[in-house]
Amino acid sequence: MKNCVIIHGGPLTDTPIEPHNLHTLYWHPWTKQKLEKGGISTVVPPMPNPWNPVYEEWKEEFEKLPVTEGSVLIGHSRGVAFLLRWLSETKKSAHQLILVAPNLQTESLDRELQKFYDFEIDLAISERVTDIVVFTSENDDVENMESAKLLVSTLNCRLVNLPTHGHFITEEMGGNEFPELVAEVIK
Repeated sequence: MKNCVIIHGGPLTDTPIEPHNLHTLYWHPWTKQKLEKGGISTVVPPMPNPWNPVYEEWKEEFEKLPVTEGSVLIGHSRGVAFLLRWLSETKKSAHQLILVAPNLQTESLDRELQKFYDFEIDLAISERVTDIVVFTSENDDVENMESAKLLVSTLNCRLVNLPTHGHFITEEMGGNEFPELVAEVIK
């Protein structure tokens, strides 16, 4: 039986929410509910220090989760960078990798934040993960669209373009439902 782990991204600078509640925003809770109704155990852990993430802290938290070769791993924005780095470093396998609005770079001058993004993508991920899907939108930031193109060309991912979903946050998607993602996991 497959399970699913959803890793959130970083908060918007003006997001009025406590850091430990970030994982309750956007499409994550709705998606968890739908997947669990479909019989897929799903966790959406609050990752530590989301404004200034430290890879080692995220890795420590992530490795407490039930991740196996049958798992579906979903990352949103900064969560994409984390999952790709973790898969690159650990050489672990998964059933499916879904990358939503991938953010693989930052323009921040903060050296600690830059460290989070400082890694090489292991091209062999595509050999260890059965199915890799990238969700992108034509009205997302240019850097994120470039990240999506890079992933499609280097990891042979399937690209799903939802032209008006922006950065896949509630106000840009027009709500918190993400049926296209649920369909990819349940298929």
